[in-house]
Amino acid sequence: MTVKLGNLLPGQHAILKSTIVSQLEVVGGHYAFVLPVAFYPDYKKHGAAQVQTYDFAYEVRIRSESRVSNLSLPVHAAIVEQNETHSSILIRSTQVARSIELFYRTADMLLP
Repeated sequence: MTVKLGNLLPGQHAILKSTIVSQLEVVGGHYAFVLPVAFYPDYKKHGAAQVQTYDFAYEVRIRSESRVSNLSLPVHAAIVEQNETHSSILIRSTQVARSIELFYRTADMLLP
């Protein structure tokens, strides 16, 4: 994915929001969501003379038909919202590690 932003004057800000919807793989008996390192901005790759500053934050919402029974959070992430049945969970981080990997299991994922 390539996004080009331009015509920002010094001190101006731009906010870019993106939504990723994809089918998850099952790894080690858990659903696995991995955000590739290539998703992060890499200004040097695109010829920027100086390192640009940016803030990178993310949210992940898990929605399941059944209770999430096991959850492994990425580094620096926290659960900020969940419903009573633990079938909808919002995870947020304003500090990003180089790898965002989230694994979870639901109560009925191994049923036929």
